[in-house]
Amino acid sequence: LTSASSPYRIASDLIVPSSFSLNIEPGTLLFLDEGTGIQIDGHINALGTTEDPIFFRPNGCGRWGSIAIQSVGNHFTHCEFYRASSTDFDGIPGPMTITLNSGQASIEDCRFLECIRCLNVNGEGNLSLKDTSFLECELGVFGVNSYTEIENCLFGETQNGYDTVQLIGGVRRPSVIRGCQFEGGARDGIDLEGSACLIFGNEIFGFVEGAGIRSRGPIAPSLVRNVISNCGKGVVLDPSSRVRLNHLTLVRNDIGIDLTTGETVAETTGAVRNTILWENGEDILSPDTTEILFSHSNSGKSLFPGIGNLSVNPLFADPDKNDFRLRANSPMLRRAENGLDIGAIQQSTGQRSYLQLR
Repeated sequence: LTSASSPYRIASDLIVPSSFSLNIEPGTLLFLDEGTGIQIDGHINALGTTEDPIFFRPNGCGRWGSIAIQSVGNHFTHCEFYRASSTDFDGIPGPMTITLNSGQASIEDCRFLECIRCLNVNGEGNLSLKDTSFLECELGVFGVNSYTEIENCLFGETQNGYDTVQLIGGVRRPSVIRGCQFEGGARDGIDLEGSACLIFGNEIFGFVEGAGIRSRGPIAPSLVRNVISNCGKGVVLDPSSRVRLNHLTLVRNDIGIDLTTGETVAETTGAVRNTILWENGEDILSPDTTEILFSHSNSGKSLFPGIGNLSVNPLFADPDKNDFRLRANSPMLRRAENGLDIGAIQQSTGQRSYLQLR
């Protein structure tokens, strides 16, 4: 599809057979009729540019359907997906904007705007998602038994009670969520079940009725250098899992760390290292059988037993504006393991925990 012949109207479902590729040029505009979608059995390459993005929009004021992908080697760059995916019908969720059914796709520098549910990855599908924003959407990413890599994305406040990112199970290697910003919603920022996901360098705030990060079941994620603030619960982990928290900043949550939700076990084990808990209603809720090692961490309630722990004001730059960098005179500086700073953000670099969108 060429920009010279644009705009295009797609009046009925478009199917790309397995032996064909759908190539969409920069600057192309597609109008899809109500509920109409695209099925990719072959390949799709929708490669826009910063100056000339590609637009997927409804024809009229309704909603277009979805893009279903069954194959590997699919690419979306500088695309805008506007008002896609249909609403629930008799309690049955409508399709996602893009679904990978054992398929593979890379999505980079794109925008999802007013979409109900955005991305679905299942059946050992593979998604690479980078530098993409989700604004006024109900659900960002939903994955089941798949591999998902999410990097440097902005998730605006989610609508109507969905988790922003939900991953269930996994295949071969753990999924990764890195360098993203989550701006609140009615449920959880990241909800995991049976997923050993690596969650690194994110900023999560404003999930006042839910949790910043919630993990269900005995398989626990690795949580490193995340800032979580102003949530009902910062981190919720199953008591049967092995706790692995390192260089977190948990501030102004009702509960910083909750280890009481899930199946009771003989002993909850693990470690909390190099972490700041400050101005939470409760820093940690845990079963009586908990054996968690705290080291080089700061609590706003009381001094944790263990090596190198503190209970002092960390002196954030401007916590009222969600700026949790450390001041030059912060007692957290160089007090973590290996001479690093306690918490998610290293004062010496001046860099926030997430990467700014271009």
